[in-house]
Amino acid sequence: MYIATIGFFDGVHRGHQCLIAQLRRRAMEMGLESMVVTFRNHPREVLQPDFSPLLLTLSSEKEHLLHGTGVDRVVMLSFTRELAEMSARDFMQMLHETYEVSAIVMGYDHRFGNDGGTFEDYVARGAETGVRVFLADELEDEKVSSRLVRQCIGEGDVAQAARLMGRPYGVNALVEHGQAIGRQLGFPTANLIWPQHQLMPKRGVYAVDALLDDGSRWRGMLNIGHRPTIDSNVRTTTEVHLLDFQGNLYGRQIHVDFLRRLRDERQFESREALAEQLKCDAEMARR
Repeated sequence: MYIATIGFFDGVHRGHQCLIAQLRRRAMEMGLESMVVTFRNHPREVLQPDFSPLLLTLSSEKEHLLHGTGVDRVVMLSFTRELAEMSARDFMQMLHETYEVSAIVMGYDHRFGNDGGTFEDYVARGAETGVRVFLADELEDEKVSSRLVRQCIGEGDVAQAARLMGRPYGVNALVEHGQAIGRQLGFPTANLIWPQHQLMPKRGVYAVDALLDDGSRWRGMLNIGHRPTIDSNVRTTTEVHLLDFQGNLYGRQIHVDFLRRLRDERQFESREALAEQLKCDAEMARR
């Protein structure tokens, strides 16, 4: 039998980690296994068909991070119209009958089911289905939310986002062919195909850590922007230069963690001036 917690868990940030730690402690006390129930797609995509989410973690990365918390099982559900129309009682009964859930730990500000209600209402509905319901404590030192993390990333404050998440904000991306302009400047770059539904940090230059598909790690600097000194692209590009790396990255998968924002993207008077600035950026990234 399982004790579960339920949520979308975008970013698996420190607030989520606090909730899951309480879930695991309660599981040990009750002699149950721990389970996280989450969703592959954002509920608002079903409730508001014109909504296009910008997520902190795509479903595969979220599942990986949730497993990394030490829970015994992660259940990924597809959020459907039928699920949206379920009452809290019916949802708990489904978890009880399908996934052997006998208890639930609710986040202090979380609600599920189409009928809402108070915590006491959830306790009463759970009693009808054989599911005990417990309320988790709030993270003690500060309030952490996915919305707040998104705000930090949108403003380029990736250092603050990392503090709220408990790890750097990262992206998994495929390397595509570019115009090799960085190589001409002495700083060859890998052009990243940014995932469609993942939130992109504010335009600018960042110090990053990169993990390649062969397991090697590299410090680097990454630019998000329109390359105004080169060709003033209308399309936003993401280009990363790995310090001291030599080799071909085309077609390879790369994971990039954002460490710190170094500066705004800006237009330089010449390519030579840009190359000099890139040297300064590289030194800052290396430090």
